Amino acid sequence: VQLVMGLAPLNGEFIGKPDVLRLEPRSQNRETGTMSYSATYIPSSSGHYRYGVRVMPVHPAQCTPHETDLVIWA
Repeated sequence: VQLVMGLAPLNGEFIGKPDVLRLEPRSQNRETGTMSYSATYIPSSSGHYRYGVRVMPVHPAQCTPHETDLVIWA
């Protein structure tokens, strides 16, 4: 699970390359099948930021970690 965050105008794409942070697993609820993740991000400058959370699978049979049909954005 990753946080993708970077400077962006209100209605536009990222300005430059966004930062990608790995979220650390914090807790798991076996009854509901959910997990919680967290990270700390300190922006390098002020301004408008855009962010997204993506879940990327990891498996030895993958050609690349960025197989687009397997990445889920939130």
